[in-house]
Amino acid sequence: MTNFILSSFIFIFFQPTIQIDSLQPCIPLFLPPPIAFLLTHFTCLPNYPYHKKVLSPPPALSLIFLGNQVFFYPQILYDRHEFSGYYLLPSTLFDHTALSFIHFSGHTIQDFLQGLFTCDVHTLIPNTGSATLLCQHQGKTIASGILCLRSNNEAQLFLAQDLVAKVCDILHPYAQLSRVTITASSDLTYAYTEASPPSDMPATPFSHTWRADGLSLVCLQTKPYIALCSGPREVITTWAAQRVHPTIKRLTSWQALLVQHGHVLVSSDVSGLFTPNMLSLVPSKTVSLNKGCYLGQEVIARTYHLGQVKRFLHTFHTNMIQVPLPAGTVLTLPQADQKAHVVQSGIQDNTLWFQAVMPEISSPFEFLFQDTRYPDPLLFQANPYPVTYS
Repeated sequence: MTNFILSSFIFIFFQPTIQIDSLQPCIPLFLPPPIAFLLTHFTCLPNYPYHKKVLSPPPALSLIFLGNQVFFYPQILYDRHEFSGYYLLPSTLFDHTALSFIHFSGHTIQDFLQGLFTCDVHTLIPNTGSATLLCQHQGKTIASGILCLRSNNEAQLFLAQDLVAKVCDILHPYAQLSRVTITASSDLTYAYTEASPPSDMPATPFSHTWRADGLSLVCLQTKPYIALCSGPREVITTWAAQRVHPTIKRLTSWQALLVQHGHVLVSSDVSGLFTPNMLSLVPSKTVSLNKGCYLGQEVIARTYHLGQVKRFLHTFHTNMIQVPLPAGTVLTLPQADQKAHVVQSGIQDNTLWFQAVMPEISSPFEFLFQDTRYPDPLLFQANPYPVTYS
């Protein structure tokens, strides 16, 4: 409470003004839940874990609420025009991504990872990474993610949160033989987007930085800029509050963004259903055919060279249905009497985006969706969307 009164006194009587491009410092107040609750309702903010509002009349304060933390900013000027109320900027923060990561450490870390994952780990140097898959011996994809080499002795794998325990169980026997330590993280993982790379974040695909306070930043792509941000709760929420007032979007918008830009992140609902060949990732930097043996490599390479793949990953968008299709949803292709299996989907701007593994068919692309939530099957058309998968 002392911090609250002191901060209010500073802003009310001094009212400093800062330009938007220098909006870095803030005053964090770590308040007990009852006080945060009263502040949230007193300022009429909606019940959402991350809010922004500029209070007026002056002195104007910009308040950001993240859980029990409240951040105060002074009055902000945009091109000499004062703003009050809610406002949106081009940058976007996704505070729920359904992602987590596994930490690896050991003296033989690159050799250990090289024999398990599909990317060529020996081509990586510290602070670089690659999209990758973990497969069964039979060639089916267990998990997909982003493998980041922190140093010659440390690495991290970002993957679907609901697959962390399964992947750790699979890798544990190999880790014991190689004297590698595997740790499942409890840190939060956010995502952040802008039109171009910010000056304080990694700026080339799959490059990453690690800060002393525990925050890690991983660049997925640059046009538009997409990054993963992970760290302890207090660290990452403080970092998020210091960004230049991003728009906050939901998990389904994040998944739509992944679909639009060809990022394939397998969840537990489709784990073990598809080979990398079916995910249209062979050959690629994600799945190497030249690096030597790894789990599933023989089946993946033989399938590619013999041309035996009958189903591939396709990306679609439609306005005819505006609810996400859960991963693993089976759609019927009426014109071909075939099935399409949804890998991931999301909603953005009232448009459904989804990836589906299905045979090659000609347009029009019609899908029959049957779900217990609806009394009758839903027939809808979707437009194909060309994309390179990674």
